[in-house]
Formats: sequence, C-alpha cells, structure tokens
Amino acid sequence: MILMYVDSKEREEAVRSAAASIGERVSSIGPGELSLKLSEIIKKNTVSGGLTPELQRPLPFQITPPVEEAVPPMYQMPEILIFVSIEEEGIRTFLSAFRASGEKPVALKAAVTPFNINWTLYALIGELNREREALKG
Repeated sequence: MILMYVDSKEREEAVRSAAASIGERVSSIGPGELSLKLSEIIKKNTVSGGLTPELQRPLPFQITPPVEEAVPPMYQMPEILIFVSIEEEGIRTFLSAFRASGEKPVALKAAVTPFNINWTLYALIGELNREREALKG
C-alpha cells in the first residue's frame, strides 16, 4: 500500500497509475491525520490492519523518536508518499513509472519501518524535512 498526499488530480492519477504497475493500492491521507501515528493511519486504511510481521515485531533495542510537537494551527501539509510493506525493488519500479508520467517528483517520500511506525505523520514529515535540509549542506 502507498499512502499519498498530493496537490492535484493529475498527480493523484500519476501516483495511482505507478502504484498499479507494481500491484499496490493507494490510500489518500490528509491534514486531518497529522496527529495520528503511522500505525493508526495504516490500520484505518486497510481491512487486515496492513501491518506485516516485520512491522509488528518489537525492536531488540530502544530508539528515541523525534520530539512530538503539536501541529501548528495553520500548518500547510506538504506532498508526501509513504510506502507500506513494499520491498526496495517495488519502490524503485514505482518511482520509475511515476517519473515516466512526466509529473514533477514528490519531494517527501518514506518507507514505514519498525523505527518510524509509531511516529505521528507530523513527526515523520518534520524528520524528512530535517534530512532534506541536512543533505543540502
């Protein structure tokens, strides 16, 4: 499954088409879910709960999640794609198919992992933005 928030119908169609190329379904997400944990969003968008055994397994060590902050009242949610239980090759194929659509890339992309599954959507977006800034140097 791919969780998606994009800013136009054309981009939504491009995401859905690229997802179909790898046999994955797409669920739209939005600002109303910024305070929810990824695990809650996944469960809400699937019949079976959508959590593979790998994502349900407890980690053998403690991790420190990002500091949870309240979502600012006028927060403008950026475009984002979140890949749930999709192998690396599937993500590559999806990205290639999306690129072939001619649409500009979606800047924020993440795969759900045991490390981030209990982060809120807002915390994930913040972490992805910090990573992008760090890579810019």
